Amino acid sequence: MRLVDNWKSVLLRSWAVWAGVLAAILSGAATSVYFYTISQPNPSRQLIILNGVLTAAAGIAAAIVPLLRVTRQKNISGDPDADQ
Repeated sequence: MRLVDNWKSVLLRSWAVWAGVLAAILSGAATSVYFYTISQPNPSRQLIILNGVLTAAAGIAAAIVPLLRVTRQKNISGDPDADQ
């Protein structure tokens, strides 16, 4: 495995990277809300709903990462006819 030549640009500008970061943050937030919710003797309905929303959002963000990974981004990939 080898790094691409413009790895810094890819890391900062890639939609797939940002979607992965978003998925990780949402997953961490959902886990935190879950553990807080189960520690309560009578958890509120809002916390249960928030946990479900965060979990669903994390799943959606993680599911679109492969799609974004194969999508060409002009600001990273450049013009597709540049080598012609």
